[in-house]
Amino acid sequence: MEFTFTKKPDPGLIQRWDSFVTSQVTGSLFQSSLWPCFFNPLINQWIYFYGEEKDTIRLTALIQGRRTLLGGMTYSILRGPVCDDESALFLGIKGIVQTLGKERAVSLQLNPYWEYPAGEAVEAHLRQSGFTVLQKHAGLHSQTITIDLSQSIEEILQKCRKTTRYEIRRAQKIGLLVKIVDTEEEIKSFYRLWRKMGQRRGFRVTAYSFFSKMWALVLKHQNLGVLLMTYFEDLPISGIIILRHGDRAVYSWGASEAGIGKHIPKNHLAIWKGILWAKEKGCRLFDMGGYTGTPENGLMENIDLFKRGFGGDVCQLVRNHQMVFRKKKQS
Repeated sequence: MEFTFTKKPDPGLIQRWDSFVTSQVTGSLFQSSLWPCFFNPLINQWIYFYGEEKDTIRLTALIQGRRTLLGGMTYSILRGPVCDDESALFLGIKGIVQTLGKERAVSLQLNPYWEYPAGEAVEAHLRQSGFTVLQKHAGLHSQTITIDLSQSIEEILQKCRKTTRYEIRRAQKIGLLVKIVDTEEEIKSFYRLWRKMGQRRGFRVTAYSFFSKMWALVLKHQNLGVLLMTYFEDLPISGIIILRHGDRAVYSWGASEAGIGKHIPKNHLAIWKGILWAKEKGCRLFDMGGYTGTPENGLMENIDLFKRGFGGDVCQLVRNHQMVFRKKKQS
């Protein structure tokens, strides 16, 4: 395989790149040419690394670089490299390490979008190549619940827990309306719910500009992603964003109104509609967007319980790994 990298891809490469990324089981929207549009180009540098055989792309890695205070570069490949062939993936990782070693690399983080048991071999190779596991990565999950969308709608529904099926029916009975957002004004409604939830729970709230770009580049077209808003008596009470990564649809963001009574099932019907949307789009899996499996009482246990209610299987993904090229100088 012949490897090439560029910081200025031409339109022809972009088209071939995105076509490859979306065709792979291990593909991710975070590895498409859209992803750099969400970041400040003055702070972030992007490298398009790819491997070809007979003019056919077999591996891609969208590499994000940031300069350190000491002049080196930290690099990350979010949900990549993209490649469905194990041997090609291993060759690609070796080529990436060699390339970045010449680019003043301080460190490299990556997490190929591979499921266990195949992902186990990927992790073993990363360890042998000098990578170590980073236990945490903001916004990424390495364990989740997936629903097989090759089943019929009736089979998927029957595998939901009885209480979940009841809440879906009850949401319809009391008049909750779930709709696919088709105006930018509604993304603002979602953001207001998201901001209020962040203030309640104490997490850092993503800037509105991120969601505005998400709407313009992804959600507006309703192919690579969708925003579903739930309304009660014409009031927006919750919203969920689902993104397509290859043939996987992932529940990526969710927000709800705390002022509405606990007796109202705010998200059950929206998730169900999201599953139907993903199946209609031809996705292989619906990913619940993470699962902690924590036994402790509290918020995460309640979220896990909600997700388990839709059936599906617990799935392990390749964890975030890091290679340190050279130690940072002590000040």
